[in-house]
Amino acid sequence: MLQRAFRRQDTWAGLMFLGVGIAALWIGRDYPTGTATSMGPGFFPDLLSFLLCGIGALVTLRGLIADGEKITGTALRPFLVLVAVALFALAVTSGGLVPAIVVLTVVGACAGHEFRLREVAALTLALAVFSVAVFDWALGMHLPLWPAW
Repeated sequence: MLQRAFRRQDTWAGLMFLGVGIAALWIGRDYPTGTATSMGPGFFPDLLSFLLCGIGALVTLRGLIADGEKITGTALRPFLVLVAVALFALAVTSGGLVPAIVVLTVVGACAGHEFRLREVAALTLALAVFSVAVFDWALGMHLPLWPAW
């Protein structure tokens, strides 16, 4: 019975939520939480992490008890979204904002069912212009826009 429970989507989704919540609590363990009236920088992240752990525990329990959809296979496309965000984080510090947006948009578009080069190019250009306008001009956050060669 337990072996069948670990073949259900709810069980694995709940464990994933629980794992992310625990990881967030561990990463933010050094942030002072404060009190409800005098919140520290770790208050809100801790609150969200505990909520995520609670949701994860409930979803895992539901997957262990109730019949649910079985896992039929694995999809790699959702992982491309995570890869796109991770590459953006790496590229924005070393390569600049504009190349990071290009990487984010192209790799993220590969996660979709249809990849149309014209649409991806138009989206990339629009996101790059919008990001430069918002962060550099409007907010005055002067991020490096291009690599410093």
